[in-house]
Amino acid sequence: MKFIVVRVLSVWFFFLLGCSNPETNFPIENAKSYLIKTVNVKLDSVSTYEMFDFELVRENENDELFFVLNKVNNSLDVYDLDLGGLIDRFSLKNQSEIKNFRAYSMVAHNLDSIFFLQQYNLDRIISFNYNNKKFELISNRINKSAPEIINHVSNPSSPTYFFKNSFFVTNWTFESGIKPSGLPSNFISQYKYNLETGELNGFAETGYPYSMVGLTFPTLLTLNYRVADSEGNWIFSWPASDSIFVYNSEFKFKEKFLAKSSFSNGFKPIIPNASYQIEMDYFIKNTNYGRVYYDKFRNVYYRITLIGRKPDDKERIEMNSFQKNDFSIIMLGDDFSVIKEIVFEGKVYNPFLFFVGREGIYFPKTNIDYQNLSDDNISLDLYNFS
Repeated sequence: MKFIVVRVLSVWFFFLLGCSNPETNFPIENAKSYLIKTVNVKLDSVSTYEMFDFELVRENENDELFFVLNKVNNSLDVYDLDLGGLIDRFSLKNQSEIKNFRAYSMVAHNLDSIFFLQQYNLDRIISFNYNNKKFELISNRINKSAPEIINHVSNPSSPTYFFKNSFFVTNWTFESGIKPSGLPSNFISQYKYNLETGELNGFAETGYPYSMVGLTFPTLLTLNYRVADSEGNWIFSWPASDSIFVYNSEFKFKEKFLAKSSFSNGFKPIIPNASYQIEMDYFIKNTNYGRVYYDKFRNVYYRITLIGRKPDDKERIEMNSFQKNDFSIIMLGDDFSVIKEIVFEGKVYNPFLFFVGREGIYFPKTNIDYQNLSDDNISLDLYNFS
């Protein structure tokens, strides 16, 4: 069955459950058939459904705790999904050791080592031990001869990792993707910061794919998403590439694998110095890729695809307009071969905000266009694609 998608109605109506596209040769399936259950979590007066920074951490063999950085309240909120509510909250603004600290991101290495970072720098890092409920300010003296990180990401889409007393961070450029000179060949997206020595080192091979260098793309398509797996590999997903890129533990390039969505039509450069509206139109109308995730429980990988759509005539295209788009998850095996593509309807979830636990993959219903969005509770749909 060949797909000819006409964007009058949702892409949802243009495929049959379990069919496949001969150009990609893998099944395309409806996410609804994999829904296991819905978990409802109560929110209190200072909680927020805007959960942009979170981690699911195993407490023991059977129990998991959901840690959320509450940026509105500047606190660490801890939820038990089985109980459906908040069980702990730790303020980052009332600790004598960490006054005037506004947390930008969180790294939950384990229950003993949860780190909080500030935006744009690594000068001050807070360590928190959940077991003994103790905060500690880590005084950093970054070696000033090292390259400076301007915009470390440290979010669920490109998480910061803590290995062997070092932080591994993704750096997103502040440069526009539409400059006439095109994307540079010397960009470095990955850095290692040694907590003991203060050394900050970049990995030269982590720049843009060759297929993008020297060309112009909407800035949102020049970001990168990466994840580490249990074998020590780093897997990269670039929004404007149908392939994923695999590096070893030292960020030396190993191999790329085709991980193309059935809805992708490839990528053409945008005109240099395009207006903001042209950039956003390109981003919404053209299928592109989001985060990549390693599921350690099932030893598979998930790659998010934002499926392009034709906006309504009266719609004003803005940064969050992508949340109206349908999206899919490309599921890959441990050899990076595509197993299947699972399609989700838009306006329910934010496709970038999900997490994986022992039972499956959780999607909070926090899309800004979700009709039942509430300040009192959050519904999380649990899927298992096995």
